[in-house]
Amino acid sequence: LEDALVAANVDKVYGVSINGNGRVQMDSAAIADITGVIVPTRPMAVGEVIDVMRIGEIVEFTETDGDASTAGTKYYAAAADGLVSTTNTGKLIGETVEIGRLVVGVAF
Repeated sequence: LEDALVAANVDKVYGVSINGNGRVQMDSAAIADITGVIVPTRPMAVGEVIDVMRIGEIVEFTETDGDASTAGTKYYAAAADGLVSTTNTGKLIGETVEIGRLVVGVAF
């Protein structure tokens, strides 16, 4: 990790990129740089390893700000901070197939 994750980040979905040092970061230079998503399960320190999902499913999914998900909706990650929402100004990360179930498919 490039930046520490605190309690407020736990159990939330973020779009991420990999920087020049090979570390995961939530703020990307460009939308095209977003390469996957993370769902931290605990606070983490700089330099710790976290799994990045490119293809998979996330259950009990809500938007990063805590808003409930809606079935059949596309979700995007913002380049500036990795926040996930329905706002189509970021990179498409997936679509819900039912309430609370996000199918992730992040293309390079």
